[in-house]
Amino acid sequence: MKSICSTLEQELVSPRAACRGVGLLVTLFAMFFLGLASTARAQTADLTISKSGPATVTAGTNITYTVTVASPAGPQASEQATLTDALPPGTSFVSETHDAAWSCTTPGVGLAGAITCTTGVIQPGQSFSFTFVFDVGSNVACGTILTNTATISHTGPDPNLSNNTSSTSATVMSAVDTTPPSITCPANITVTSGGAGATGTVVTYPAPQASDNCSLMSVVCTPLSGSTFSSGTTTVTCTATDTAGNPATCSFSVTVFSGCLQDDSNAGNVVLFNLSTGEYRFCCGGVVSASGIGTVSGVGSTFTIQHYSGDRRVLIKVDFAAKRGTASLQKPPGTLKCTITDRDITNNTACANCVAPVN
Repeated sequence: MKSICSTLEQELVSPRAACRGVGLLVTLFAMFFLGLASTARAQTADLTISKSGPATVTAGTNITYTVTVASPAGPQASEQATLTDALPPGTSFVSETHDAAWSCTTPGVGLAGAITCTTGVIQPGQSFSFTFVFDVGSNVACGTILTNTATISHTGPDPNLSNNTSSTSATVMSAVDTTPPSITCPANITVTSGGAGATGTVVTYPAPQASDNCSLMSVVCTPLSGSTFSSGTTTVTCTATDTAGNPATCSFSVTVFSGCLQDDSNAGNVVLFNLSTGEYRFCCGGVVSASGIGTVSGVGSTFTIQHYSGDRRVLIKVDFAAKRGTASLQKPPGTLKCTITDRDITNNTACANCVAPVN
């Protein structure tokens, strides 16, 4: 600046005026460039996107997605905004619809790829809806999860990037699914109701194991786990149903006995008994050796069950007040199979192991 003014003072008639003119030019140039910078300042806008679609789709049919782009809170108008949506593997483009303010490029019909839509400005409070239709190939395996993701962005700052992406997933179903699920029930269950006067007890059982070649809809058992089961044997039936409506069933038994005796010296010697019906199950060495129905008699808290037949002699005695009992099994009659002496019926731990009755 100083050198310019010096030169002018030498060559011009009015050097001071010339110097003031140069200073004015420099000031005008500075104001011009500052104005450009202000004009180019980026607009801040919080754009959001949401995507929805069905939870299931049949192979060989179309799937329709709805996408909504909005600027609910601004605070300013967005600059150039871009929506991108890549087709999931196994799908091809069918059609799309969009607002007139947007311009979209798509793959050709029947082709894979991505959809890209752009617009110049999104004002605070504006929202736009898009509909994308894709074909799910007939060869897409049943049970395949199709995940479709859409993303919105713009050239200016976005204070919240977490709402710039939205995804939805659908499970592919077979066009014709006639294969029922596979279901396996738990083993038969044996429990005791714990006394002479008890007529049943609450039983909780593990859920059956079920699977399907495509997708399960429900697994239901009747009676439900946690129900009160009456004394005797109840059959629990479980049904698994897939999303095509194909059912499969299995069953197991829950047997409720009044009580149990377990030998003090050999936990494998156990007898379960039902004082209402006379039913019993005798295990010797951990193996069911006899089951049947005997005759019940009792006085007060003391009960006896006897079963004398051509192939066995069963005698069971229990005193619930004293919490003790004895039992013996002869099979065949005259041959002692095993005996039980139980001095404390409250601490028996092996009763549930005496399962799978043998007549």
